Amino acid sequence: MRVKSANDSALPESARTTDPETSKQSTRSTSPSAATPRRVTASDLLVGLGFGCYTSWVSMAFHSMGLFASDGAGGEQVLDAVYLISIITITAVLFLSAELHAHVGKLIARPEANIVFPVGVTASTLLMPLSSVNDPLGVFAVGASGVLSGVFSGIQLLIFGTTFARLQTRSLVTAVATGQIASSLLFALSLNFPVFEAALFAASMPCIGALLLHFGMKDKSEDDLNGITPLERQALPADKDHRTLRTLLARVCACVLLVGFANEAARTMYMQIEASIKQIEPFAQAQAFIAFVASAGIILIALVAVSSKIKNAPQICYHVLGVGLAVGALLLPTVLLYPTLDARIPLTVNTSFYTCFGMFMWLVTAGICRQYSTANVRTVALVRGAWAAGPLLGMLLARFTLHEAGATLEAAFPIMALGVIAVFVAANAAFDGTVLLQALELIPTDRRKRFQEKCHAIAERYGLSEREEQVMTLFAKGRNLEYIKDELCLSKSTVSTHRQHIYQKLGVHSLQEMLDLIQDAEG
Repeated sequence: MRVKSANDSALPESARTTDPETSKQSTRSTSPSAATPRRVTASDLLVGLGFGCYTSWVSMAFHSMGLFASDGAGGEQVLDAVYLISIITITAVLFLSAELHAHVGKLIARPEANIVFPVGVTASTLLMPLSSVNDPLGVFAVGASGVLSGVFSGIQLLIFGTTFARLQTRSLVTAVATGQIASSLLFALSLNFPVFEAALFAASMPCIGALLLHFGMKDKSEDDLNGITPLERQALPADKDHRTLRTLLARVCACVLLVGFANEAARTMYMQIEASIKQIEPFAQAQAFIAFVASAGIILIALVAVSSKIKNAPQICYHVLGVGLAVGALLLPTVLLYPTLDARIPLTVNTSFYTCFGMFMWLVTAGICRQYSTANVRTVALVRGAWAAGPLLGMLLARFTLHEAGATLEAAFPIMALGVIAVFVAANAAFDGTVLLQALELIPTDRRKRFQEKCHAIAERYGLSEREEQVMTLFAKGRNLEYIKDELCLSKSTVSTHRQHIYQKLGVHSLQEMLDLIQDAEG
């Protein structure tokens, strides 16, 4: 079943208003040269740095003891409690946002949203050091910091996700890769601070990230964006497209949930057994170095997927990632079996592939948003909600397994290894090559670019108007009259009239003849 491509998402926006600026945007959307920006700009780097600040806050708050009193098991229990409350809250917030996507779209479209929610994350971060206090204030701080961080960071995540959907492919890859590098370096830097200074540093990250995001997007010209539907106009597509979107999202969400589950289960087993606690330092050290490996990997994957003429390049890249994820998750517990093994080796493999997979899924999520631009809030919320739910389930199951096995590695390892293998088999089945190609419609492969160029060449050769070119392109992509009516906000009679004029100008009498003419064109 065919789904709307990235270039489709730009077309309806140009038809929904008569504003002069939108008319300019319409012209850009029909030009084949507008498929990707020609170069990486400083604004791409600013957006990426902003994203890096946000993701580094996650690591600072929940992947180390930096914000909590380091008093052994007591401090770790507090961290676990805050993390558990926060991840449950953010999962609930994201799934609720998916249900209320129209209202949430209007909320995050407001200019003050980029101020209120980062400040809320900052406030929740400043409460975290108080969680280690052994009195009612500490209990309150545990609950408040967990709930507030989940609520505000969940909405800020939606802001980043819907912003990414507006970027052209090369800008998106640059921003996500830059963000990962910045995130790991900032996290490594935070490990050197005492509790108070670490809390202040972490608390500043969400606000700095929001500021960088604001200036990065402000500096972008309209040519750098793809004309996606404004957030205020969130609505589910109708009928056939709604079913396609629902199926696609279900498969993608199942994949990210299962992958997140397997990775967190392995990581939790590593961190919770007493032997591994002594190796937290190499774990943190590995985090500082894997960003470069992960970023290089995802850039290579993106470049292969974008420029390769190999028909199955995206599937090959995805399956390589899948194998790497499985190997990394299975390698992680080997440190517990062989204490003399350098912990940085399995940690680097595990975290690198997991980071690459996360960056890859940002591309997939943005691609789906572009195909269904009126449902981008729902898309981001569901995918990231599943991404949060997976680690939550993995952590809970790993701890339950270890508890029932008496925290004995010999008993826990085979159980978790079998679980990891089963999960990755299920993930591969849930998100197969066909679904991957549907989700990666954002990548302007040579075939899609040639199709756009041929449509544009036919339009210029036979003197089609801008609107007629839009209608012709949608018909050529297999869209029916009802779809085009809704997509371009036209009446059925107007669409029929455009089709009649297109046939007359092209000298054809049927859709098949028009397709043959486009196919034979030199674009």
